[in-house]
Amino acid sequence: MIKSEDVMLIMIDYIFMGKVNDRKIAEFYDYFRAKKLDSLCLVHQAYPNVEQSEHRELHRIHPPAPNIMFSYQIAFWKRAMLTEMALPHENPWTSEWFGTLRAEKMRIKLSSIANKEFNPIPYDLAGCLHKGKWLENATDHLNKINYSIDFNKRGFFTEQPPTIKNRIKIKWMLVKDGLKGSYLDLWKRKALN
Repeated sequence: MIKSEDVMLIMIDYIFMGKVNDRKIAEFYDYFRAKKLDSLCLVHQAYPNVEQSEHRELHRIHPPAPNIMFSYQIAFWKRAMLTEMALPHENPWTSEWFGTLRAEKMRIKLSSIANKEFNPIPYDLAGCLHKGKWLENATDHLNKINYSIDFNKRGFFTEQPPTIKNRIKIKWMLVKDGLKGSYLDLWKRKALN
């Protein structure tokens, strides 16, 4: 329903862990617009196929970028491209998985922060909640800044070892969304750039 050509996507399960550098955000947005990018990720991620861009703080990303080329991490997006990448029948996890395959096939124009020190919005990529429970990074930060919250209402997430049942469940989730239309969609996609 957003009418503007460009959007900044921020997921709700993250908290800012420091001051936002709005000057840098404006600078990166200007670069995003000037270079006619499809997306500019505003956090550093370990993309494997990168090259230095004209901006010393940004990398250009080239496919393949296994498992991470399309991500719901904070980013500028062309609204039309974001709509192409996030299909309605997919959940956030399958959308990132199939979205990475779509991004690679479409060869989207993607840039990202080159180094963690250049992140204009400080937050932990792990988020603050997992499966409805608090993650340690978030509780540590909130305690450090003396933010009063009752963590016991949600409880604390503890990592469980992967099980065969969980692996089958994840695989079935991908296959199910694939059969709902993601496989056919991938087959139809063409390179844009």
